[in-house]
Amino acid sequence: MFHVGWFPCEFSWWLENAPHCPFVERSLTNMKLNIANPHTGMQKVIECDDELKLRAFYEKRMTQEVDGEHLGEEFKGFVFKISGGNDKQGFPMKQGVLTNGRARLLLSKGKSCYRPRRKGERKRKSVRGCIVGPDLSVLNLVVVKAGDSEVAGLTDGHIPRRLGPKRASNIRKLFNLSKEDDVRKYVIRRKFDSKTGKKNDKAPKIQRLVTPRTLHHKAQIAAKKLQQREKVKRDAAEYSRLYTQVSFISLTFPNGPSVFWGIYLLLIHHIGHCSVLRSRRNVVPLKSPSAAAAARLLKSRRLLPPRSKCAGVFSSWLASWTRRPNQLYKLQLTMVTNDFVESSLFHRCLLHVN
Repeated sequence: MFHVGWFPCEFSWWLENAPHCPFVERSLTNMKLNIANPHTGMQKVIECDDELKLRAFYEKRMTQEVDGEHLGEEFKGFVFKISGGNDKQGFPMKQGVLTNGRARLLLSKGKSCYRPRRKGERKRKSVRGCIVGPDLSVLNLVVVKAGDSEVAGLTDGHIPRRLGPKRASNIRKLFNLSKEDDVRKYVIRRKFDSKTGKKNDKAPKIQRLVTPRTLHHKAQIAAKKLQQREKVKRDAAEYSRLYTQVSFISLTFPNGPSVFWGIYLLLIHHIGHCSVLRSRRNVVPLKSPSAAAAARLLKSRRLLPPRSKCAGVFSSWLASWTRRPNQLYKLQLTMVTNDFVESSLFHRCLLHVN
């Protein structure tokens, strides 16, 4: 903060002449500037407590460029790009949050400033806005353009990358290779010492490498897709052929649920494509099935052999409802072939509907 006192002048004049004015008391703002040079691989951290130097970064957003001359003569000609930072409490700056304070955002996988611990997890986290302010403790800068003078620890050396490229296209780009060249000969191997002191080297697995095996696998996938399309066409043609030979039958039972379930059980046993409907009411299955009653009915009418266990097998299909007067039970048969309609079994079923 600047305490102007009694001297009559504009505030901007005081900011420019504060170091030379004895009437102004300045409070120091301590901020670290983390400067990275991607061309040399070097990185340097400097502490700046001068408000006038840091004022050039205030109200700037992330990814904006700032002239490095404001930091001193040694950075004359440099151009820095703001890449991020942290405030005094350690909350990181997030791109797209247009504020100079904090915000609580619901973050998920793929968003910056958050790493999910479980699949599909989302969490509300506090992040710092992307606008630079005096409340930052660290400001990250990237050298876009280097100046004429050498800066110790930033431009006076070169640190090679620890790992080489892993993707096949990036290896070709690095060594200017064509598609016919073998990429595996140009993989950069990393040398290191083992725990026993033995010298070893290690090479990364090349991703997106085109080999005869990958081409064969790709051709297999295309062939399977073609076979599946042909199978779908054949199944559709077979279904349309059978659909012309299909009858849709609806049988109504005026009364007697045991007769209804007996006929249904018999048809399920022989064709297995029955669907049950009730007119004017929804189907409400209860606890006690009427499998035994249906089996007794079928055996008494000689529709099932005396020792048949069909009712016990299909007891899960059965349900009983409360009896009401004038209750209609409807049995709808779908996808029944004409051969079954013309068979004697179906005509014997029709005799026992009423």
